[in-house]
Order: sequence, then structure tokens, then C-alpha cells
Amino acid sequence: MRRWPRSSRPRTPPPAHPQPPTPRPALSNAPPGFVPLLLELSAQEADEGRRAELLQRARRACDAVWQRGLLTKGVGLCHGIGGNAYAFLALARTTGEAAALARAQRFALHAARNWRQLFDVPDRPASLYEGLSGAVCVLMDALLAPSGGGMPGYDDL
Repeated sequence: MRRWPRSSRPRTPPPAHPQPPTPRPALSNAPPGFVPLLLELSAQEADEGRRAELLQRARRACDAVWQRGLLTKGVGLCHGIGGNAYAFLALARTTGEAAALARAQRFALHAARNWRQLFDVPDRPASLYEGLSGAVCVLMDALLAPSGGGMPGYDDL
């Protein structure tokens, strides 16, 4: 078997304390995606204690989204600001919590105010799940119909 020659360059040691980037959760892979699941599980749960625990977990997931801040991957639903806003909106619709609705509205308004800077970030900037179409849906839901509707292609199935 042939071996590759070893490099004569000295290896650079890794930094002593690397600073990982702060992860910002997206609907497709983190707390925002768990919120609707936890809320649905709580609605199906017969045990009151278990139901309260599931609602508390949904609240903590929303708190994690809020604490980690806005995404920079665009305004869409899948991995953008719109998907995170729908997590807050789902919690507000289930529990009636005004704070969750206010957070959904703030995220939706941020997407509306900054869509031009974030438009070209995703691969499909006009699509429902990656782009501006999703942001328009969450803006309409958060501001005009906070008690009804739901995330397109998710809550309406």
C-alpha cells in the first residue's frame, strides 16, 4: 500500500479555548420545531401533570429561541425568522400568553422591515419555506389573525 508523504511543515496547534459561534435555532432542526410538537402532545395528553410539563417545555423552547436571537439565514419558515415567529405564535394560540404573541409580532415585524437585506440569503428567496412568501404569511398571521390559521403546510395538514 502506498502512503502519502508526510508534510515537512509544522502543525499548528488548535487554540487553547476556541469560542464556538452562538447557535441560533431554526425551525427545521431545533427548539422552534419542537414547540408545535410539544403543544400537540400536550393537547393529546390525558394526565394533567404531564400536560403541564409538556407546556412548560414548549415555553422553555420558545425562551431559548428568544434568548439566542434572530436568525441570519433569511426570512423564510424553514430556517429563517418566519419559522421562529411561528413557534411563538403557536404558543400564544395554545396558551393565550400575550408575551408569546408580542414576541411573534416582533420577529415578524423585523422580517418585514429587513427583508431586502435578507432576501438573497436563501437558495430560493421567494419560496414559502425558504423565502419571502413565508415571511408574508407569518406577518399576516401575527398581526391580523393571531388567534387563527397556522403555519402553512404544517398546521393545515
